Amino acid sequence: MSDEDFDAESDLDSEEAEPEREVSSAAAERARAQVSLEARRRLEAKLEEARLRRQIGEYDYDID
Repeated sequence: MSDEDFDAESDLDSEEAEPEREVSSAAAERARAQVSLEARRRLEAKLEEARLRRQIGEYDYDID
């Protein structure tokens, strides 16, 4: 094999590695989005619970 053949093969290797990085980046991005979505849901649930507790606390239990 000549040096040119070796260079051509290494170019192919780098081209094959590029889509793998894109796929792993896309997978990492989806994972971050999923974590972000779950964190948002937990936050919204806590805020709703706090709102309900505040409303219950403000409720006047008028038992006459």
